[in-house]
Amino acid sequence: WSEHDFMLHGWKNDINDNQHPFMDKIAPEKCDNSLKSWQWKGQFLLNTDELKSREETSKSRRNSFYPRRKFMGECQRDYGRVMILVLYTTKTLPTGTNGRTMSCYASLSDYKLVRVDVDINENVNAVCAKHKRTKYKKYCAAAEFLQDTDWMLVVDDNTAIANPNHCIEEWIDNRVNIIFPEQFQNWEISDENYLVRRSEWSINFLRELADKEFNPPRGQSRYDKGVLLTHLAQVLVDGGDIEVYQCTAHWATKIGHDASSACGRLVLGYQRLWPGKVRIYKKAHSWIRNSALTNNL
Repeated sequence: WSEHDFMLHGWKNDINDNQHPFMDKIAPEKCDNSLKSWQWKGQFLLNTDELKSREETSKSRRNSFYPRRKFMGECQRDYGRVMILVLYTTKTLPTGTNGRTMSCYASLSDYKLVRVDVDINENVNAVCAKHKRTKYKKYCAAAEFLQDTDWMLVVDDNTAIANPNHCIEEWIDNRVNIIFPEQFQNWEISDENYLVRRSEWSINFLRELADKEFNPPRGQSRYDKGVLLTHLAQVLVDGGDIEVYQCTAHWATKIGHDASSACGRLVLGYQRLWPGKVRIYKKAHSWIRNSALTNNL
């Protein structure tokens, strides 16, 4: 990975940490604010001049108004309180490498870290009892916990911190309410990791998305990333619901569950910013990428 990396997605809790190459490079149990304690072994460049040069070429990737974190310096709270919400189930308890790196990063950076088992959490069970499928229950839970902060980074149990020398605020865009990263390997938008601002619009968006469990798009019954894309198309594009319906009606019988994802993305087009609503970071420009791109290293 490079110094531009922040989080990696794709870690499994059943990895034997002692045998995994990630543990050869990082020792988060030390958990101090020295980058050297994360044992980069030459992967991370500490040369100030080179970091400055690379920073100039990467401003478009992040919020250019927020200063890039340097040498684990303090994260400025320009956008109010920022919380990290890790949503998981009893079967996917984040106790492995991923869980330890997230705990260490939150502690070092003074972010509130909240871990929620959506199967047993009392608040979630009270508010989201009608939801049976985990993905939709997570949307509902996110809407509930969002009310306790100003901005919230939602991640799943499969996310690890690769490079702690970043602040979450580097990717916050104050012009919108929700920020999604685009997947590397396909046209989908990640629904496991996203940034969301506390607002009535955001809460309603997440609750409506959760309710798609009971009214999924045509051609969509199992793979809910298609639900996110079609919901975005319906919310962000005038007449998007009609366009999505016509597209999926034609393609559902030909390409199955991929139809809703393809049609949702087709209706959204190349636009990535809808002021007051949503921003989508293009591939390689968000705070997270799939660890499989570098063979899980």
